Order: sequence, then C-alpha cells, then structure tokens
Amino acid sequence: MTQWRQLNGIRTGPDLAFGPEAVNGTRTQCLEGSMKALFPALRAFDMMWDSSMPASRPGVYWPTKINGIWEFPVP
Repeated sequence: MTQWRQLNGIRTGPDLAFGPEAVNGTRTQCLEGSMKALFPALRAFDMMWDSSMPASRPGVYWPTKINGIWEFPVP
C-alpha cells in the first residue's frame, strides 16, 4: 500500500484516502486446509474482516459476523 503507484505504473490521479494501518483484514483461500483455523488466526492478528468464503447466494449483500470477524463473502 505504500508503493502502489510504482508497483502499478500509475503517475497521476488522487492518492489513497487511507494508509496501511486502516486495512485490518484479509482474503485468503485457505489456512492450513481448514477454515476453522482461519478465524483464530485473524483474531490473533487483530483483523476485523475477511473475504475468503464463497457466497451462499448470488449477488452482493451485507456481511455477517462469524466468530467476531466480519465476513464479506465472494459472489
């Protein structure tokens, strides 16, 4: 997040409205082969959100909290 312009070859336009300290979540396909291992790991690193799970229905909708972590399912 600190070198996004250089990494993407972007030279113009507005800067990001937030810094890396504001991003406290993740998207991972799997952790040790088990989603049960994911949420304890997220909590251990003070993460607030995740978007690793596939959506149970089509479209975009409000996230739900699972074990204290906001889950934004992937449509």
